[in-house]
Amino acid sequence: MKRFSPPFIPHNFGGLPKELTNLKKSKVVVLPIPYDQTVSYRPGTRDGAAAIITASKYVELYDSELNTDISKIGIHTFDELEPEMKGPAEMSKRIYMTAQWVLSQNKFLVTLGGEHSISIGIVKAISE
Repeated sequence: MKRFSPPFIPHNFGGLPKELTNLKKSKVVVLPIPYDQTVSYRPGTRDGAAAIITASKYVELYDSELNTDISKIGIHTFDELEPEMKGPAEMSKRIYMTAQWVLSQNKFLVTLGGEHSISIGIVKAISE
């Protein structure tokens, strides 16, 4: 009997196939951060990263100025970073440690949030 493999669309940035998302081979890492504990108006920014990833499946990845498909450099998308609900200081530490690790692997880090406070850990890691 012939093996059947259904055509699933991966839930990663660009809806890319596995061969273009391998962490070791990828030059870019996307880190979704669904955090909105200190939002001042109303909650919902935690859904932003997932919405961007979903919409990215419909983005043209061919760059006419570079005359190349940018996905060929490899774009790995992490699962969503689990929110630390002890407060923004603890969440900033979690983001900082994660960003620091990604950067230590010589990857270009792209973060998707979430509210504005996620920037603290990211900026600290990049500045070091």
